[in-house]
Amino acid sequence: MNTNKGEGTMQHNGESYEQERLPHPVYFVESPQDDSVLVALDVQRLGDTISWQDTTKERRFNIGEVISQDPNDYRFKTSAEFGDAADYRLTEMTLDTYRLAVKPRLINGRNFNTKEEMVAAFKEAQDNAW
Repeated sequence: MNTNKGEGTMQHNGESYEQERLPHPVYFVESPQDDSVLVALDVQRLGDTISWQDTTKERRFNIGEVISQDPNDYRFKTSAEFGDAADYRLTEMTLDTYRLAVKPRLINGRNFNTKEEMVAAFKEAQDNAW
């Protein structure tokens, strides 16, 4: 696994949790049960919780099961503790993924010549949302 483990250890109620940050700046998010997900920035895992920004808000989920910890194909199932469990897949956002799967779902999808331009635009949207 090539995630950035060891970024810090957090303590809560006397228990230690390893903080993990996924290495790619932008991920494409897929879920057969949740069509509201699309983009993930600053993906972090702390214990049994995973969170990210999606350019407009923070998303946070309780993990029921990690299916794959591959940072290029991170998969998990949410806990059914607060409702139905859902499957999520996070893959590195490439220009092709953006053009084929993301841009058609955006109201004002932009064209990018490089991955760096695309990442900068997502970061700018995230910064402007707060």
